Amino acid sequence: MYTYPVTLTRMQDGQYMVEFPDVPQALTYGKTKQAALAAAESALYETLDQ
Repeated sequence: MYTYPVTLTRMQDGQYMVEFPDVPQALTYGKTKQAALAAAESALYETLDQ
């Protein structure tokens, strides 16, 4: 299993954006930190699976 660091940024609208510095194509959002991080796992998997 690999580990990828993330950057979690709160946006002006209150949502959280998750970016992977090593995989910039895997970008996602969520209404809460927990929702954003859960979506990040799926975004990373889908990006790497292509």
